[in-house]
Amino acid sequence: EGLLKASAAVEADLRLVQGMTAEVGAGPRPEFRGKGFYDCDRLNSRDCFITHYDDIALRQGVAAAGADVVEKGKNNKGATFPAHCHQVVHNLGQMAYQLAHRFGDAADLDPQVCGTGYTHGLWEQQLEVIGTDRMFAETGPLCMDLTMVSEWYKWTCHHILGHMMSAKLSNDPTRASEYCTKVSDPQGRTDCLTGGWMNFFQDDVVIARMRADGKLENLFGVCYGAPQRTKFFCSQELFPVIYSIVNGAAFAAGKA
Repeated sequence: EGLLKASAAVEADLRLVQGMTAEVGAGPRPEFRGKGFYDCDRLNSRDCFITHYDDIALRQGVAAAGADVVEKGKNNKGATFPAHCHQVVHNLGQMAYQLAHRFGDAADLDPQVCGTGYTHGLWEQQLEVIGTDRMFAETGPLCMDLTMVSEWYKWTCHHILGHMMSAKLSNDPTRASEYCTKVSDPQGRTDCLTGGWMNFFQDDVVIARMRADGKLENLFGVCYGAPQRTKFFCSQELFPVIYSIVNGAAFAAGKA
């Protein structure tokens, strides 16, 4: 009981973390501390939900936070929670790694809910520990060489490798995608490219820049200018952000 519960000192350190490793802009926020599940649901706020479960993990342990997510999902609680659950367990995965310091120990607490968000969080912290220099210098064999808890974790490593490289090169997503083409495993290349472009188009800073620009044609231009071997994956991740920016107007236009 209380496995991976933060000590007072560690809790203080974790509370200083202002955001998540790859999803720039996402993370626990001081203004949401103390808010309950249904407060966050009414706000339809990703960061409020992340903060709520961050609080539970700090007080009761990561396992308790994960169990609550599972309970809410099984009982269909929260009208807006499903849209944010993946990012919530992302954050729990990162916290688990920070507390356990070992991938396998943290993986044992995977609530296996809301996609593979928890595992994604583990890999984000693992790759952060590995460091930027090695990540870019050894992109090709990196995930193949890492010790896996099981073979299943290999694809999530490649996917999050793409996320991380895109986060490090957020001003040059094409260059980040080119690193993904160095991945030695063909399926791994696909997973990396998908993760890289997904991260770019989900980055709060990038989205804010695109909203300020106000020109959808410039969004399409990002993919138009991408190398041929990465263009498909760029286009695949482009449309969710268009929908986010225009708040559904794209769907209405498509039906006209």
